[in-house]
Amino acid sequence: MNFDGIFTPAITPLQASGQIDHAGFAQVLEYLIEAKVHGIVIGGSTGEYYAHSNEERLALIAQAREVVGNRIPLVIGTGAIRTEDSIQFAEAAKAHKAEAILVGTPPYALPTRTGNRRARAGGG
Repeated sequence: MNFDGIFTPAITPLQASGQIDHAGFAQVLEYLIEAKVHGIVIGGSTGEYYAHSNEERLALIAQAREVVGNRIPLVIGTGAIRTEDSIQFAEAAKAHKAEAILVGTPPYALPTRTGNRRARAGGG
């Protein structure tokens, strides 16, 4: 796989209800292809992947492959808190013949100032 060029993360449009706008997502993918990017990344580390359920992420993987076809490379982000989830996304990427996966370290939640004070004071 050649990573030369511009690999653009695709945004995931939402409906007013907060549900994924699948028609809008297809339009985003088509727009990026028409703009002549060299590859598309979905579920990457800078997007809104963390706010999607596993089912939503898996549906986006399937839809992206369907829309993109073999026109340009598709890279699937596998980042997740749980290792099991990362594996699930990597397996879905393989099943949908992604050209590559994007593997990142798990994000983490920072403790609050109050939490830090309690930990230092032995209050857990």
